[in-house]
Amino acid sequence: MKFSGNREHLEEERWADLLAAEQIAFTLLAEEGLTSGKATVLDAAGRRFLSIDRFDRVGLTGRRAMISLLALDSAFFGQAYTSWSDAADRLEQTHWISSEDAARMRLLWHFGSLIGNNDMHYGNISFLLKKELPVVLAPSYDMLPMSLRPNIQGELPSTIERKIQSGCPERALELERCFWQRVSESMLISENFRKIAMWQK
Repeated sequence: MKFSGNREHLEEERWADLLAAEQIAFTLLAEEGLTSGKATVLDAAGRRFLSIDRFDRVGLTGRRAMISLLALDSAFFGQAYTSWSDAADRLEQTHWISSEDAARMRLLWHFGSLIGNNDMHYGNISFLLKKELPVVLAPSYDMLPMSLRPNIQGELPSTIERKIQSGCPERALELERCFWQRVSESMLISENFRKIAMWQK
């Protein structure tokens, strides 16, 4: 569960917009087979809440074994300063992941770069463990345009840090266009945020 502060404050309204954007990205990526479960937005008591199904839980008390890219890379490669795309290359070449999951990692990286997600550190992507290799890319999480979050002074960015990375596939560009289209049309989005989304389409 994630939630904003009191939305009477502009910076908290921005966080509310970002939670709605995360829900939209989650739904879009679920349609693409890159995440699973359901993300639900609820507005109550002047705040916005985002509830996302946990993919690492089974029943009431069970858990699925998983490991973050940060933990995996730190143990075997020590190159956590590189991109998810670079990590996908390493993991595929050393048979930690399948070529299909490597392609999915690259697609997520390019999509996030296009929508201004500047928070794609190695703790924000994980793998489900099995008894044997390869590990399996876990459903995507924390995918949203974080470059639009309020800065430390409380100022609200009006432009995203959109980056077209080398090797960007056409599918990532299509997903980006679909994402901003849905954001611009969503009733959950404020007018200020909608204007930003309109510029991205």
